[in-house]
Formats: sequence, C-alpha cells, structure tokens
Amino acid sequence: MNTRNLIALFIALPLAACATAGGSSQPDQGATAFVDTPTKLATRVQALNEDAIAAFKAGHPKEASAFIGKAIVLSPNDPASWFNMGYLAYARNDFSQALAIFTRLYADKDYTTKSTKFAYVYGDTLCQAGMPNRGVAILKKAMPL
Repeated sequence: MNTRNLIALFIALPLAACATAGGSSQPDQGATAFVDTPTKLATRVQALNEDAIAAFKAGHPKEASAFIGKAIVLSPNDPASWFNMGYLAYARNDFSQALAIFTRLYADKDYTTKSTKFAYVYGDTLCQAGMPNRGVAILKKAMPL
C-alpha cells in the first residue's frame, strides 16, 4: 500500500467512524457494501461527493466530512474527493491541511489543468499560508488577464 493510500485511510476511517457513531444500529452499507464494477464504484463515489456538497451547503460540515471520508475509502485516488476534503479544510481556515491536500492534488495534471475552481482555491490557500508569490502565480493561471 502506498503512502497516499495510507494517508487516505488515516484521514477517512476516523471520519467515517464518527459519522456512524451513535447512529443507527444497522451497519453502514455506504462504505462497506461490495461494489462490483468500476462504473458502480464511480457512481457511488460521485453520490457521496454530492451528498457531501449538499451537507456542507446546509451547514453540516461534519456530515460533509464523513461523506467525503467514505468516498476516499472507496476510491483513494479520486481527485474530486480529495478536492472536497481540501475545500472543507480551506473553508474552516485550516490552511495547513488544505495546503497539504492541494499540493498533493496539484501533481495530478489531468485534474488540475481542467479545474479553474481548484486553481483559485489552491492559489488562495498558498496566499493564506504565507506563500503569496506562489499563490499569485497559480491564481494567474486560473484567471488569465
């Protein structure tokens, strides 16, 4: 298991456990159900990310974090899940965690070159973390003048 997968599990498992603690006595089928095809897996991960966004917009960041944690457990290399996890850290002004996630995600050029929103949030995170020169360079890529 590579370092990225270990980090994903280190972050996601406690979050998923917190989401189910004190809840229903039924096991959580969202993170543990057998997913037999890549299409079903991608659909489930996308649904968890959509649930996270809805929970965040409704003012429930802990629920949002739990949904994202489940998505990362199911698909540790999904860039959208990592972006959402980083965005939650960014939204709560935890710029060191956001920066760690976004810096790792920035290496995925297939994802980052297609996402203006990512470039904006990553650039602003760099500025907030005391690296304005790097942040402005990323922001210029996101919003060419």
